[in-house]
Amino acid sequence: MVKKLCRLLLAVALGVGSVMGKAEEKKGQPVYTDPAKTDEDFPFQGEYTGTVDGGRFGIQVVALGKGKFDAVLCPGGLPGEGWDKKKNPRDKVPGTREGRTVTFAGQALGGNLADGTFSVMG
Repeated sequence: MVKKLCRLLLAVALGVGSVMGKAEEKKGQPVYTDPAKTDEDFPFQGEYTGTVDGGRFGIQVVALGKGKFDAVLCPGGLPGEGWDKKKNPRDKVPGTREGRTVTFAGQALGGNLADGTFSVMG
């Protein structure tokens, strides 16, 4: 019984590994495997947490390429750290990079991302 369970777990692990093993390039979108070879947008991409109006807040910044970004807003914190999709649907706010700053402007939020810090405005 134990041998069968071990074989099953090994087969599942190998199957998952082969599915996840290779990043595929979308049409027109580069795939990076070495951080040193990324484009200028890559350093801004990531997850940011803090407080807004006294409550936890998370923002996931997604680089779309060519200086364009989406900020995915997570009231309550990032997924797994307080965000509740039933209570707080996520909003997206578009952003544009100019030099070393990304500016986001939308109905739900406005802000700037520079030097690893996301500053929320208004």
